[in-house]
Amino acid sequence: MYFTDGSLAYAGHYLHERGHPVHTHSFVESAVVIGGEGMHRSLDGRRKPQVGEVILLRPGVWRG
Repeated sequence: MYFTDGSLAYAGHYLHERGHPVHTHSFVESAVVIGGEGMHRSLDGRRKPQVGEVILLRPGVWRG
């Protein structure tokens, strides 16, 4: 990723225990799957991410 001066970045562990409503962000979102199982929804449809996958979403793209 590329960050310009003044850019903010956040990194942390987040556990979704239930379904997450469809939403968008005004920033780039990246996620690394480190364990467990779940379903990811986006414009590409629904899919089950695998451990080790990186999910990268542009601003304004809906996901859930």
